[in-house]
Amino acid sequence: MLALFRGRTRKAASDKDPLLSASPRRKRWSTSRTKAYVSRLQQMGRSGGQRTKASYVIQTVLLVLVTQFANAQSSIKPSKVPADSVNASGIRKESLPDGSRPNSTGPSVSAEERIASYTYWLMWFTGALATVSVVQIIFLSRSDKTARIAANAAQKSAEAAIASVAGMEGQQKAMEGQVNKMGEIAAAVEASARAATDAVATTKEMNARMKQVSELQSRAFLSVKLGGVIPQDIPNGLRFEPRMLLVNDGNTPAYNVTFRTAADVLPLPLPEDFDFPLPDQSPERSASVIGSRQEKIISAVVARVYSDEDVSQLMRRDRTALYVWGQVNYTDAFGIDRFVRFSNSFAWMKNGNVMSYDTREHNDSD
Repeated sequence: MLALFRGRTRKAASDKDPLLSASPRRKRWSTSRTKAYVSRLQQMGRSGGQRTKASYVIQTVLLVLVTQFANAQSSIKPSKVPADSVNASGIRKESLPDGSRPNSTGPSVSAEERIASYTYWLMWFTGALATVSVVQIIFLSRSDKTARIAANAAQKSAEAAIASVAGMEGQQKAMEGQVNKMGEIAAAVEASARAATDAVATTKEMNARMKQVSELQSRAFLSVKLGGVIPQDIPNGLRFEPRMLLVNDGNTPAYNVTFRTAADVLPLPLPEDFDFPLPDQSPERSASVIGSRQEKIISAVVARVYSDEDVSQLMRRDRTALYVWGQVNYTDAFGIDRFVRFSNSFAWMKNGNVMSYDTREHNDSD
């Protein structure tokens, strides 16, 4: 019965519906279109992310069911039925083996009804597909919105990172400027230190010079001047005794003043190798103080008495002369030990006055 039913429906459908008569072509078309659509859905699913997987699966299942339903409907081939076995209503007449007619169990389904049923279910499947497509569009829209939000957030993050980098660059430049300023300050401090060092050195030098000037202005200056000559007087037992004045020309006293002197008649001029010998310092020597602008007499006596001819000759400074030399030692007010060396020769004027002449050597002081 089922085979007869399938044969009759296929015949009717093929005679009245060219779409079903071209079932192999429709089958091929439906399969290729389905594959292409599934591939497109896969691409959309990959681009849409995890949110569209459920709608992709549902849509794929619906497409497969629709395709299988269409293939099942188009694969039914109508069988050839004799013309006399179909009545005017389109109902096939069947006979039993004994030639009797079977009781009809109900009206048979025509091709138009099957096409209408197919179209009905296809409409529902298409609506379901449209619903799934709408849901997918919603998901895609949300995914696109989420992507835009993420892109905006990423852009803001990038802008914040750029601003942060710019801020760090500004801080770096500021730090470099501070380092440069600190270098300039260090250079200025170094220059100031050098200037201070130079100033200290200059101040020290100035203080030393001021001290020296002060010492020079305030110290004791002892000098030796002519005091006179006691002539030789044989009857009275006097020998030539040159006398010198030791004068303090300074502003402070001279302390611990000692001296050694000698006198003699020597050739004129003095030999170059004359070393101005002095007597040894006496253990019983005295030490004195000569105040500012004060003086003291120091003298020396020749060792022997000379003849009148020798006296006349030395008074004229004729190849001989009377000499006196010596050395004075003292301490000034600043505690500095100082000395004065002197050496003089004498000449008598016609009026009896005596003049002194400094020798070329042995006249110095500190």
